Amino acid sequence: MPRKNFILSLAALLAIAALSGCSASKAPRDRELAQAVRFVHYLVSPRFGNRSAFQIAVKHKTPSAFVAYLFSTMGSAEWVSTGDPFEDEQLRAAGIPVLPRSVILTRRRKPSAEKQLIITGDDDASQIIVEAYLGGAEAPVFVERIAFPRPAP
Repeated sequence: MPRKNFILSLAALLAIAALSGCSASKAPRDRELAQAVRFVHYLVSPRFGNRSAFQIAVKHKTPSAFVAYLFSTMGSAEWVSTGDPFEDEQLRAAGIPVLPRSVILTRRRKPSAEKQLIITGDDDASQIIVEAYLGGAEAPVFVERIAFPRPAP
């Protein structure tokens, strides 16, 4: 019986280790870039979408239209980021990720930016594409495709 418990415990530890390895590869290694990617996931989520004026302000709800809206005056006003540590902590406690001040969200690459996420829409695949860059690197350090939620009827 003790040997069976040992084998089950070992199997559980190996499963946890394997899952930990998988989740680590799903986010950039840089902590602030990873936090910014979580922020983009929030912006694409139904939770944000149900509160966003995008639902009524934009007729054709495609990924590229969503990205254009995010970077419009109205859309960027909906980004939840205060810069105040106390308010940011309150947002985190409510389950709302905060965009780090050191990371720039943009639709086009800015070679001079230290940390940036480039967000584009792929209408054919119905996805939002996120590319993370560090420093003046030519290639992204991380790329993710996020399924764009279908609009409510």
